[in-house]
Amino acid sequence: MKIKNKEMRRTNVKKTLALVIILGLVLANFATIASASPDLTEAGKDWLAMHAGSGTPKCYVPSGLSWTYLGTDDNTYSETGGTAQIVSRLVMTALVKSVTFNGVTYTNADLVAGNDGNVVTLDDARWVADHDGDPATETQYCIGITPTPASTPTLTGAGKDWLVTYAGVDNCFQTSGISYKDADGVSHTGSTGDVANSLFVAHLVGKDDVVITADGKTYSDFKTANGGNDLTIVDVGWVYNNEGGAGEE
Repeated sequence: MKIKNKEMRRTNVKKTLALVIILGLVLANFATIASASPDLTEAGKDWLAMHAGSGTPKCYVPSGLSWTYLGTDDNTYSETGGTAQIVSRLVMTALVKSVTFNGVTYTNADLVAGNDGNVVTLDDARWVADHDGDPATETQYCIGITPTPASTPTLTGAGKDWLVTYAGVDNCFQTSGISYKDADGVSHTGSTGDVANSLFVAHLVGKDDVVITADGKTYSDFKTANGGNDLTIVDVGWVYNNEGGAGEE
């Protein structure tokens, strides 16, 4: 009987050790998953930096942004905060219809389109919060720092010259003072990068023939000048990074 009890104890110890090992592997795997963004593509990460970030180049930020959102109750609410909060609002379709930031209105459909058609979740918003530079020891995600094949630059010399002509002054990209419209026809004044961004968004939402520049030019006009190449999010980042200089390097 004593021998049998010893064998049973050994068996139970082995089972306990096995469970501990399995639990350890599960936790390690979870930690690996938690450090990655579940659904955000590289293009999606850049889209968020461009449309819900700040600075030059555009980066995720923990605070300092102001926006409004339209609730499903048709009331408009004002908020301040960081990039992750804007993402969470766009994700919460049961409560939020749209978010307006820097004069441009975005919906969940825009967010999904910017993420290569993939749904964005609150887990992704958590990933953004973990990459907004707060605390200072945390990595801050910025657009175009590590371009990927999914966001290959396609801006040609002729495309740069087109932007200089219709979104610049004196043959140079500008940091301010450029009049343009967004895809919804709302007028703005901003930089050459802002115009490129507006062109990119217009194409993203299927409004290639909506007038964007003060001279009456559209995304289709830009694409023709750019050798038939579409504008990518990396191209927009390049324009922002080269404002104040000539279009052609």
